[in-house]
Amino acid sequence: MFGSFLVRAPLVASWSSLALGLAGCAGGPTGRLERAYFFDLRRIVEMRQRTDWVSDRAEIESGASVTLRSACQTPLAARRRLSTWLDATISGQGGSAEAVWRASGESLSVAQDVLTLERVRMLHHYAEEHQGECPFWLRENPRFVGVHGDHRRFVLLLESEGSAALVFHGRSVAFGAEASARVIPAVGVSDSVTLGTGIEIGGIGAFGAGGADRALSASVSGAVPVLLRFQNATRLFDVELAATGRFFGQESSVQPGVRLSFGYGFTTLRVSDLMPFALLSFGYEYQPADGTLPASHTLRLGTRVGADWAP
Repeated sequence: MFGSFLVRAPLVASWSSLALGLAGCAGGPTGRLERAYFFDLRRIVEMRQRTDWVSDRAEIESGASVTLRSACQTPLAARRRLSTWLDATISGQGGSAEAVWRASGESLSVAQDVLTLERVRMLHHYAEEHQGECPFWLRENPRFVGVHGDHRRFVLLLESEGSAALVFHGRSVAFGAEASARVIPAVGVSDSVTLGTGIEIGGIGAFGAGGADRALSASVSGAVPVLLRFQNATRLFDVELAATGRFFGQESSVQPGVRLSFGYGFTTLRVSDLMPFALLSFGYEYQPADGTLPASHTLRLGTRVGADWAP
């Protein structure tokens, strides 16, 4: 069982490479201010595209307030540089989404990237035409880092997770469920990478597959996770390594271990200081034998929901 798991260990490197690729392929202009503004606009567009963007006018007007929240803080020179970059990039990708769509045999998926850029440009043009509507407390900020990301911010990731688990003790297998809550202080080290570490507390209950092992066993769990989060617009990819421990009351001891896990999901826009998110997670945990406690291997599949709080 676990020999084959270790044989597939190179997949871990492949997943990590994918994460780095997601971070590196985010694209966008190179200037710090226009890049922050561009990613805000792109996240707004992607959020609205999820619910099937049909009418440009309706979608642009519906997103006006959240667009101006970013546009009003972006200096004029940066906004002009973004206009130049968008025009050049769209031209370089075929001139228009419709032209790419027709040239590809009417494949919307082929034209999706340039269509997203065109919608970003529409939002940008709308904001330029309505700069006079900026409230007095939102002024141009030469240190603007965007609204809907973590770059150059200290944030708290407040998360809860529920998962199904397979626990292997030697030749026996137990089926169970785990729930946990955690707080992870983190820092946005770039516009696409967030790094943090924190604490996690939870519990796991498991039933054996048969015989005398069918009795319910429960333990309290704790962990110190180190999280590397990659964000590409509204998509998230997590890579995590954690030092773990389980407390078994009947044994009056803590069994230490280590966990490697991955997560993939989506985030919404930041509302006030909170940016909600949800991910599907998969993890593997190993705990070596310790005294009377046998070695265990645990596979988990679950969901994680939470909020990115920028205090």
